[in-house]
Amino acid sequence: MNSDIMADWLHTFYRHIGSSRQVLLLMDNFSAHSIALELAPPPANVRIEFLPKNSTAMFQPLDQGII
Repeated sequence: MNSDIMADWLHTFYRHIGSSRQVLLLMDNFSAHSIALELAPPPANVRIEFLPKNSTAMFQPLDQGII
């Protein structure tokens, strides 16, 4: 993952959800995510919240070694 790939994903996500839905997007604090948000800022109907530091494994089961 890098910031360009993430920015492309965000643009596609914004188009997919449109403007009629209110969306909360949870993201971990990976640096490419925050840089991508500068390249592709969210529209008014999308709120982005970051997970607390060092908590990804608690909230993302695949990071717990389940894969």
